Amino acid sequence: MQIKDVKDVIDITKDIKDLTAQKKNPTREGMVKVIKSVRHHLLLETEVYESSLCAINRSSKVNIDNIDNNILYEKLDDYKTICFGYLLNKYGKEHYKRI
Repeated sequence: MQIKDVKDVIDITKDIKDLTAQKKNPTREGMVKVIKSVRHHLLLETEVYESSLCAINRSSKVNIDNIDNNILYEKLDDYKTICFGYLLNKYGKEHYKRI
């Protein structure tokens, strides 16, 4: 694994840890911060997720700073799933090929 990949795994793992912490003890500031962090690290994956939600709900994209706290809280699990999916898809395939 290259240094870039190690940093990637560390960043996403920290996001998963922070998402889990916010599920246990949520604060608006913390939820917004961790969702923005995941969006920063996984821009493509989160854009696909958000765009899909907009298409399903026939709505426009909403600024994360303007979302209701309950909706933010619900997004924590979705973003955690995005993080796990990314790690499994990217690094799971690499390890499988080595085996």
